[in-house]
Amino acid sequence: MFLGRESNRIDAKGRLAIPAKFREVVGSAARLVVTRKVLDPCLEVFSEERWREFMDRLQTLSQVKPEVRQFRRMLYSGAEVCSLDRQGRILIPAHLREYAGLDRETVLAGTGDTFEIWDEARWQAEMNRTTDPGDLADALAGLGL
Repeated sequence: MFLGRESNRIDAKGRLAIPAKFREVVGSAARLVVTRKVLDPCLEVFSEERWREFMDRLQTLSQVKPEVRQFRRMLYSGAEVCSLDRQGRILIPAHLREYAGLDRETVLAGTGDTFEIWDEARWQAEMNRTTDPGDLADALAGLGL
């Protein structure tokens, strides 16, 4: 499970070191699937196994619905398989770095079965965004939490 957060830098070639605690979850020889987080200005990173599970679920949705087709296009067209190098880094393709506004300083944030890669300034803005506690409680209660 991906827990916690780490700050890190992307180098001039677009490589980002993945924290050891995240590498332990997927294994040292793992390949990761990196894609746009469709609803947020960041990247979402899946283990290959978790990506396959997610794609299997996505395949069960009605392809007649325009929202499903649009979501699939955005997700699949933005996805890239990235292998860990010997130093535990992945090369993030330019189109994904551009989407997420990744230039130098990043935050890698665990989200349970995936983790996100944020530009540090965008991460800080997201963490400072205020949500009314009552609205949040109502939304979570509606989800059964």
